[in-house]
Amino acid sequence: MVNEPNSTQSRSGVFSGNAGYMVTGVATLSQTGNQIILAFGADFKSSNGPMLGVYLAKNASGSPTGTNSVKLANLSNTAGMQQYDVPAGISLTDYNHVVIYCVPFNIRFGTATLN
Repeated sequence: MVNEPNSTQSRSGVFSGNAGYMVTGVATLSQTGNQIILAFGADFKSSNGPMLGVYLAKNASGSPTGTNSVKLANLSNTAGMQQYDVPAGISLTDYNHVVIYCVPFNIRFGTATLN
C-alpha cells in the first residue's frame, strides 16, 4: 500500500468502562504522512483517578505497562477533546486498543478497541 503524502488513514473505537469505572466516547488513531495522532472526541469522559495514563496496547485485558503496550502520556483531562502524539516507529496497525489506566492501583479504567 502506497501512502500519498497528504492522505489520512484512521482507526476508531468506542470506550467502555472496566471494574466499575466509567470511560465513554470515541478514540481515533489517525495517520497523515509519517505523523500519527490519537484523538479523543468531544464526547470523551472518564472517571477521575490518580496518575491516569493513556496507552496503546495489543491486548484488551491485563496491565498495559509491559512490552505489549506503549504509554503516550498522562491523561490531560477527564472530559472533552484532546490529542496525543504517537512516537515515531509505531505504525497505525501495531496496537489494537486504547487504554485509560490507573498506574498506582494497576487498574484499567476503560478500553477502546480500534477497528
